[in-house]
Formats: sequence, structure tokens, C-alpha cells
Amino acid sequence: MSNFRLVILADTAQQRTALSAAAQGDIEVVESLSPTADTLARLAALSPDAVVLWYDGSERELALCERIYVSKACLSLVLVADEPDAALLSRALSCGVSRVLSPAEAEGELAKVVSHVVSRERSRLAGVEDTGARASRVISVFGTKGGTGKTMLSVNLAVALARLGQRVALVDLDLQFGDVGILLDIAKSDSIADVAEESAFDYSALKSYLFTHRSGLMGLCAPPSPEYAEVVTPEHVKKTVRSLRPNFDFVLLDMPPSFHDNSIAGLEESGEIYFLLNPDISTLHNARVSLGVLDSLGLSDRVKLVLNKNGGSSIKSNDIGRILERPLELIIPNDQVCALRAVNSGVPLVLDSRRNQMGKIITAYASKLLAGENIAKKGRR
Repeated sequence: MSNFRLVILADTAQQRTALSAAAQGDIEVVESLSPTADTLARLAALSPDAVVLWYDGSERELALCERIYVSKACLSLVLVADEPDAALLSRALSCGVSRVLSPAEAEGELAKVVSHVVSRERSRLAGVEDTGARASRVISVFGTKGGTGKTMLSVNLAVALARLGQRVALVDLDLQFGDVGILLDIAKSDSIADVAEESAFDYSALKSYLFTHRSGLMGLCAPPSPEYAEVVTPEHVKKTVRSLRPNFDFVLLDMPPSFHDNSIAGLEESGEIYFLLNPDISTLHNARVSLGVLDSLGLSDRVKLVLNKNGGSSIKSNDIGRILERPLELIIPNDQVCALRAVNSGVPLVLDSRRNQMGKIITAYASKLLAGENIAKKGRR
């Protein structure tokens, strides 16, 4: 019986045949196919231990490797390239690839290399379990129109999960005008800009920059002034998220309302993207365009729609799902009085002792999120 399940991705039948022939021994080739837009969905259905990709020289295929690495944390990646050089090796490793081989090396060593990287990954995951480290879920809370309630959801969902005993990190990636610190009543805290300036991306150093909220939530606030945003690069964003992932159950990213390079880096690191909507024509038009951009980035399968301020418009939740041709993951009612009180007091809705429907729904969603259930119907009136 085969010990390892392998999927081969290559553009030509000749390449796929060559790689299949090289995969001998304890390896079962469960499928051999060309990379397409639905590759991630296919991998989810096949559940392989490893993927071997024949690199055609395009950035598109390295981006695919990175998406596989982010969304399939326990899967090992091997790249076969006609002319592997130091630059490609560095780029491939940053995308989560375990090994890069030439075609000649693959012909003689592919089975051995796949067995080695899969065994190493299994040992690493066993070590993670033994030491209590985490392989966390990374969730971006995003939307390209300001005022939809991204930070409100980021903060309250993070606090609710922390109160349920989860280790949660919240990173404010709205680097110019982020409000996470205000909503949590944190007067002063380090930001990802401080981490970047000191190159403190190893978690042993990074953890000293994290604030700790009374709920148990930890995280990074936005920089104190907009000009500090220029310090942070997409690579800094990726390194920060990858440092946090093994140490938390959930990493939440509060995103800026734009497709900036840094925000795209955060989205690419996320396994789930919560896209915030309001029930108005302007927001829905903006959402349709933005969903098209996310699709072009290969991120469409990670998107979950969240409707905030439901009930404050003649546009109903059922209409929105139909217009955008997607189901709604979560529906939060319109309660501007409670929302404003939470902002002004620095007390998240989920911690407010007074009755408020918004806090109740987000708390309930956090509970169901741990069980993987969808409770969009809870927000409907």
C-alpha cells in the first residue's frame, strides 16, 4: 500500500508522463493534470500529501505555489524547473516550496525527495501538536469601501474568539488610518512598522511587540502616523503573518479599503477573506468590481460575504445574495447607537454588558465558527 499521495501539475502531457514515471516506490499518483483556475478546489477534493509542479517560467505558477502553501498548510510542494538558479530557488522557497529540482534530478530522485519532504512535514506537524504550537486560520476582514464596518467586525470577532479560549492575534494592516487601538482602548502600542524597522520577524522577537487586551487577545496596532506606512513592504506583511501562524489558533487581519500591494500580500496569506457589505447601491456596485479583482488574483474561492447594517435600507439581504451571486456568510443588524457607544467607550460590542443584538450575533458566530457552521440566518429579521 502506498504511503504518500501525490498530485502532479504540468502543462504538457509529456511532462506529466515523465513525472509520473519518476514517482515510484511508496508514492501513489492520485491525479496528473494541468494547472487551472480550479486547481485549489481540486486539491481540496483529492487531499494529497504532496504536489509536484513543473514550472514553466511564469510568475503565475509561483503565485499558485504560494496559494497552495497558504491554503493547504500540511501539504508539501516540490518544483521542477528546466533551469533552476539561485534567484528562482530564493523565490520558490519564499512561496512555500520545499525543494526545487531540474528535470534530470527529478528523473532519478523525485520519489526520494517527495518521501523526504512529506515525512519531514509529518514530523513537523507532530512536533507542533506535542509542543502546543498552532497551525492557525488566517482571516482577512476586507472591503474596498470605507465605513462598512471592517474594523468593528475584526475587533469583535477577535475578542469573541479569545473569550472562547482561543489564542488570537489581530493585526491592523490599515497602516495609515487604522482604528483597532481606538476600538480596544489601547492608548499606545507597537505596530508592524516597528517590527519591520527592527526586522523582528522571528516570533521570539515579534512577541515583544504585541499588545495584550484584557480579553486575552494579542496583536499589533496601526502606526501612530500615516508616513510610517511607507516602512512596511509586502514581504514584511507576509513574514509577520507567517511568524504568528504557528503560535495562534486564529490570526485576523484588519485590512485597508484598497488593493494596495501590502493589502494584496495580506489577502494572499489568508485562508479566508470576509468581504464587508452594506445594503446600499454604491457599496454593492463597488463590491461587484472588487469581487472581480479578487477573482483575477485567484482568491475568489476564499471570499465569504458579510452583510453589516442589515435592516437600515430597502435593499434586503436576499436581494444582495442574488445580485452578487454568492451566499451571505454572516448578517449583522443595523444598530448605530450600540456601534457608536462601543467606539466611544473603547469597549467592544461583545464585551458590553448591556443588551445589543450585534454583539450577540458576532459572539454566536464565533462559537459556530469553531464548529465550522454557517449562521447567516441568525442575522435576518
